[in-house]
Amino acid sequence: MALPAHAFGRSAAVEEREVTLADGSKHMLHFRAAPRMIWVRLRTLDADKEPARWEQAANELIAATVVEPDGADWKQSMTVEQAADLEEVAWVSIVGAAMRGRTEKAEAAGKA
Repeated sequence: MALPAHAFGRSAAVEEREVTLADGSKHMLHFRAAPRMIWVRLRTLDADKEPARWEQAANELIAATVVEPDGADWKQSMTVEQAADLEEVAWVSIVGAAMRGRTEKAEAAGKA
């Protein structure tokens, strides 16, 4: 049985997750699956030894995963540059929400 082409790519599913904004308020953002290479970079970079490179990869994660609510054509909500300009509280919360989705999927598959 041949697998459909989409079986090998990223999921088109969009998930809603709560994040904390700079003012402390809560907000729902919409996330999609990140490209594998961003995960590889985040896992192989040491945030303590290479903080600038790790932060750049995390900014790419935000830009690649945060999308418009309808998920139409996986329209990004922000660029890498906009992600880099976020207030720290919001940045940490959004990175955590993006990583949480990947971690939950890996744990469910027994790969965490």
